[in-house]
Amino acid sequence: MALAHVSEYRPFADLVRSALRRELELAGMPEQLDRAVDAAGRLEPFPDAAAALDVLAGAGCRLGVLTNSEGSAAEGNLTRVGWRDRFERVVGTEQVRAYKPRPSCIAGRSRSSRRRPMKSGSSPPTAGTRSARGMRG
Repeated sequence: MALAHVSEYRPFADLVRSALRRELELAGMPEQLDRAVDAAGRLEPFPDAAAALDVLAGAGCRLGVLTNSEGSAAEGNLTRVGWRDRFERVVGTEQVRAYKPRPSCIAGRSRSSRRRPMKSGSSPPTAGTRSARGMRG
């Protein structure tokens, strides 16, 4: 994400809407914008994600989510798929006003929780909808 490299912050929902608007206009379907934005906010978990999270939890890992989406959006998606209780903490990058992979974003959340960050596969709209890979950062 280009904004991560130039230290600029805009709400992720605005970025998603803007990108979808452009793509839909180019495709000649601008009337589909609201539907596309809604769908982008309701991604389903990868089929192997629950098993991966179970392995991590079984190994004693304390799990959290750091997402480029707003924290409230991530909370809603995790609750919708029944996974909110798997994570101790859910943090949206609006709280640090920086995007992954910017080190200040990850370090800021790590310092506040006094834990080493753990990388996971994350994509919009929430890290909770992506398969945890268990790689230490």
